[in-house]
Amino acid sequence: MPFAEVNGQRIHFSDSGGDGPVVVFSHGFFMDHEMFAPQVEELRPTYRCLSVDARGFGLTESDGAPFTYWDLADDLVGVLDVVGTPQAVFVGLSQGGFTTLRVALGAPGRVRGIVLLDTSPDAEPEEAKALYRETRDALVTNGWTDEFASAMAGMLFGPGFDASAWIERWKANPPERIAPAFDALIDRDSVTDRLGDITCPALVIRGELDATMSAEQTEAMCAALPGCSGVVTIPGAGHTSNLENHQAVNEVLRAFVVEHA
Repeated sequence: MPFAEVNGQRIHFSDSGGDGPVVVFSHGFFMDHEMFAPQVEELRPTYRCLSVDARGFGLTESDGAPFTYWDLADDLVGVLDVVGTPQAVFVGLSQGGFTTLRVALGAPGRVRGIVLLDTSPDAEPEEAKALYRETRDALVTNGWTDEFASAMAGMLFGPGFDASAWIERWKANPPERIAPAFDALIDRDSVTDRLGDITCPALVIRGELDATMSAEQTEAMCAALPGCSGVVTIPGAGHTSNLENHQAVNEVLRAFVVEHA
C-alpha cells in the first residue's frame, strides 16, 4: 500500500509494479483509485499503472487545508518523483481531468500524453457554483443520507448502472473530509485560454449519455488542443464512462497508450 510524502500530504496510490512505461490515473469527484481498476487490469501486463487517491478521497491523508487543482497536479508529479520515473501518460476523469490538464500545463516535460474523460477546461458557471455550495452544505450538515447518495449517483452514472457498491464506499468517507475538495471543485479557475499551450498527444473521451459535460464542450476542448485528433464517444455510458462501458474505453485507451507511452 504505497504512500508518497508530497507537498505536506501523505498521498496514497496503487502501483501495479513492473518496469514498463508508466500510466498515471486520476479519479473523479467522490470516487477513489479503485474506479480505474478495469483500465489497470487491461494495461498492467505491459505498463506500470499508478492510480492516485486525490486529497479528501480514498486512503490519502491530507491536512484538511484548502487546495486547488494546481496543488493536485503537483501531487501527481510528486508521486512520479517518489517512484523514480521521469514521464508518464496521464489519464483523468472529470475532477481527474481538471488535474491532468494542469499537469500538462505546469509540468509539460513530465507528460508523454494525456487522456481526458468526461471533463472540461472551464470554470464552473455562477449558477452551478450556487448549486454545488448547497450540495456541499447539505452533505456536511446532514451526512450521507440515502436520498443524497442516490441523487449523486444519478448525476455521476447513466441510467441502469448499479452504483450500490460505490454508494457504500461514499458513505464510509466522512463529509468533513470532502468539504475542501468541494471548494476546489466550485472555485477552480478556467484553463480554456491556455489549451493551445498543451502540445502533447491528447485523447478525449465522453460518455454518450453524460449529463454533466456536453458534447459541445468536449468538442471545443478537443479543437483547442493541438495534439487532439478527435473525440471518442462511448456508447451507452454516462459521466463515469470508464466504469459504465469499460470495454469500449479500454480499447481506445490501450491504442493511445501503445502509441505514446
